[in-house]
Amino acid sequence: RIDFALGHFPHASPHFHRSELLQERYMLLMPRRVADRLGLDDAFVLERNVPPALRFIAVTSHPQAMALLERHGLTSRIRAAVPDFMVVPAILQRCDYALILPRTVAQAFSAPGETASFEIADASTWSVNAYWHRRFDADPGHRWLRALLMELFRIGSREPFDSWLAV
Repeated sequence: RIDFALGHFPHASPHFHRSELLQERYMLLMPRRVADRLGLDDAFVLERNVPPALRFIAVTSHPQAMALLERHGLTSRIRAAVPDFMVVPAILQRCDYALILPRTVAQAFSAPGETASFEIADASTWSVNAYWHRRFDADPGHRWLRALLMELFRIGSREPFDSWLAV
């Protein structure tokens, strides 16, 4: 039995209820040493003025990130492709490449002072939801677990994420 599915499923069946957990947006993330070497300050926004020396890792499980690279004419600068975000910390430690990834993932995988993240001019936002089947909507245990899940995401939306530990 699956209690919840978490993510962005715009074509989910009408048999499923949903509740928004957070709003997500893609960011550009790179090692701080790369940003410094390229002269990128904290106000840099990924648009058409991308430094020619910047190279990218593509995360193939997120076609929206690939579409942003394509829209900005950067696909010829992709040097490696990875299937998911779990390798991001190792990439950032060892490689002088940038990635496009969701903001919350970028924040979770960023080492303070060692990474730089930047806005992407035309990156849209999307909701990350909790989904559950309607037959569980009134179940007391499911309602309790759903309320707990929603509360945890409200706590986690506080900046900085260290606030999760303060509650």
